[in-house]
Amino acid sequence: MASFYPCDKPRLLEDLQKLKPTKGFCILIDMVGSVALKDRGLYEWCAAICNVISKSRTWLSGVGGGEEAEETDGRLLQQWGLLPLKIVGDCIMFYIPEATMPEDVSVLTIFSSLRSIVLDPVYPGTEVRVAAAFCEDSYEISFVKGTNDVYGKDIDLTARLLEKAQPQEILMNYGFYQQGWARQNECWPEFGEVHSVGSQQLKGFKEPVNIFRWCGPLVRSRTTRTAQPLTST
Repeated sequence: MASFYPCDKPRLLEDLQKLKPTKGFCILIDMVGSVALKDRGLYEWCAAICNVISKSRTWLSGVGGGEEAEETDGRLLQQWGLLPLKIVGDCIMFYIPEATMPEDVSVLTIFSSLRSIVLDPVYPGTEVRVAAAFCEDSYEISFVKGTNDVYGKDIDLTARLLEKAQPQEILMNYGFYQQGWARQNECWPEFGEVHSVGSQQLKGFKEPVNIFRWCGPLVRSRTTRTAQPLTST
């Protein structure tokens, strides 16, 4: 639960300066193509966004999906507290504190789940794009009583990655990639499909950011695009 800091609290700045970061994984899952669905009717859009939320929770909390995920979903949701932190429009945000992750869950199992979310059909006419970052500059704080939130530069970084992501694509920061590479002995061949697209200048960041990408068959089929680096902002 995020610590509540009322904006009118005396000596608020001093209290905030004592905060320690909560290291963890920020994940943004965005449904692409929803505007056209809204034009077709409210039901179509509601069905699609509910489907994205349901599939995201099932894959992430079940760490693998399918029948096994359904059996473990309740246990992991209770143990891990894995619920969307917030939903803005068609974008779902999860924040997974590193200290709360079950022992059998690593960055590679998270990556595998995200890959499944991207590849799993969401709704006719829609695709999903994902941004994932391991955050070291992130703080579980809230300025509205009774709500959860996370602030920090790495949260902003995740949002910038999502802006660049294409449908059927996962963009990651170096921290996320580094943790996955360090655990390659766990034999996750899918992670070998992750490639660097080099350092990119992102809006609001003074220094270029190393970005890593995994893409599904929809992106791979665009050979002219996959042969080129992401464009800078």
